[in-house]
Amino acid sequence: MNKKIKLLFISHSSAAAGGGEDDFERLINYFSGQPEYEIEYLIPPGARSDKLKGTPHRKGNYLWGFLPVVYEGVIPYIKYFVKSFIQVYQFRKFTKGRKYDMCVLNVSVLLWPLIYFKLKKVKSVIFIRETVEPEYIRNKFYRLIRKFGNYFIAVCRSIEIDYRNITEDKRIETLYSSVEEINLKEIDAADLTRYISGDCIEKLSSDNSLKFITVGEIGVRKNQKLILETLLTFKNRGLQVPIALFVGNYKSDNSYTSDFFRFLKENNLEDNCIFTGELPRSEFIKCLKLSDAVLITSHSEGMPLTVADAFMNSKPIISTKVGGVPEAVIDGFNGYLVEKNTESLFEGISKLYNDPGKLKIFSVNAYNTYAEKFNLNRNLNRLNVIFKEII
Repeated sequence: MNKKIKLLFISHSSAAAGGGEDDFERLINYFSGQPEYEIEYLIPPGARSDKLKGTPHRKGNYLWGFLPVVYEGVIPYIKYFVKSFIQVYQFRKFTKGRKYDMCVLNVSVLLWPLIYFKLKKVKSVIFIRETVEPEYIRNKFYRLIRKFGNYFIAVCRSIEIDYRNITEDKRIETLYSSVEEINLKEIDAADLTRYISGDCIEKLSSDNSLKFITVGEIGVRKNQKLILETLLTFKNRGLQVPIALFVGNYKSDNSYTSDFFRFLKENNLEDNCIFTGELPRSEFIKCLKLSDAVLITSHSEGMPLTVADAFMNSKPIISTKVGGVPEAVIDGFNGYLVEKNTESLFEGISKLYNDPGKLKIFSVNAYNTYAEKFNLNRNLNRLNVIFKEII
């Protein structure tokens, strides 16, 4: 009987909702179905960890923390450095007396796990899902992880090119993240009563305004205040104000979130905003289907899974020119690309308001893009080949 290949997967987050978190679960599920592998995984405690309890694999929890993706001062880096001592202790405890053929890091900013397992002489595959900002930190970061990783998976072509240019390292390729199709019955906003109030359901059911959905925790990187500023522009110009549906954690205790909600209240935009918190994937898809289009306003992204979800459900995207999004969102074909300022986002949304026929055309083109670029099974099978080549 052949000895099984032992894989250790490490996730950066245990959030109930999130593209990277969903991808981690897909990896666990796919490689669980490959008989040649034995799987273990490490994940911070939380909703995703609880959800994965039913899998027949050895699992460990560790203290949440990873290298900041966007620079917000020195303090976050210091906090991560302090957390790293606890993390390393937890890694040592979990792996004591065990040997692994390979470690798979779900994001590249899991810096200390990468270094730790390199010192343990365990080969590693690292997903680069995010664009670390600013550029001078990204340059140093890529050169650092190059020394410790064996192979890198970029979630968009622009990240692969950027990494190659900075490091001259050819051990990287692009595999677009994708999603499973979910077949739901006819969607009624009332299906969401567990997550959304009656008043908000009424807004989602109304045909009076365009409805846009945006996904992600309220914070600097996702830059959702730009959406509020754009809604205010519609209001100040006496125009029909769109409805913005925010899916993701909105209760983080930080200065950005406080400023976001202060701006919301000071400008009386509450009637045009709906906050769901984190949602199970099936409920998120229901919200997506009730929306007209998707907004991405981020400062930093790789290829967010929101793109695949949107296009799979025939929803156009209006996005800032961030990360790999312009590789999928073609301006004037399946959505609009905008600059990171209020006037540009206002113009993008206004184009859909002023030409309803465009929405229908974009919807068809969106699904065609999904079918062409986001093939989940093909990418997972390719990843299987990569793992075996490295081991």
